[in-house]
Amino acid sequence: MKDGKEPAVLLYNSYSEEELKILQEQQRLMEEQFLIEWQNQMRKDKMDLQLGEIIKSFYMQSPY
Repeated sequence: MKDGKEPAVLLYNSYSEEELKILQEQQRLMEEQFLIEWQNQMRKDKMDLQLGEIIKSFYMQSPY
């Protein structure tokens, strides 16, 4: 660039203080939502694994 500034710096400088606060809050909320979705998926995976173990133990039982 002519002035030696990176495009990201120029973009950052084009926002007002209020706009930057809003963008930071949106970023925080997106990260929080990602964490919630990740935790929910981990819970589902754990339940699926537990259910699989229960089914497996049922079928592995001796019929006698």
